[in-house]
Amino acid sequence: MKILTCIVCPVGCKIKIDEDGNIYGARCDRGVSFVKRELLSSERILTTTVKVDGGIVKVVPVKSNKPIPKERLREIVKKVSSLSVRAPIHRGDVIYSDEEVSLIATRSVGEAQDV
Repeated sequence: MKILTCIVCPVGCKIKIDEDGNIYGARCDRGVSFVKRELLSSERILTTTVKVDGGIVKVVPVKSNKPIPKERLREIVKKVSSLSVRAPIHRGDVIYSDEEVSLIATRSVGEAQDV
């Protein structure tokens, strides 16, 4: 028997899947859908930060434009860990992009002003 914790809503149901594929413990249909997707292909939205040069803050938060297979998350984070972008940055700007995924800024970052 396999046990998964549903991440679709804050309830966090502990959902059990037996050897025959029967699903138990989901309080709603969204939990059942989550388990089916998770068993076929586990994916997550990637949220991380990217360094900012010349900004009022040192990093900008970003998220992927679509779910990414879990096995690719570390690879993408490793790529963007050495990345640096120049301010100003506007919320919605594409900060990084490859053939499969784009990372989008989730806040704006203005330029630092010399005093």
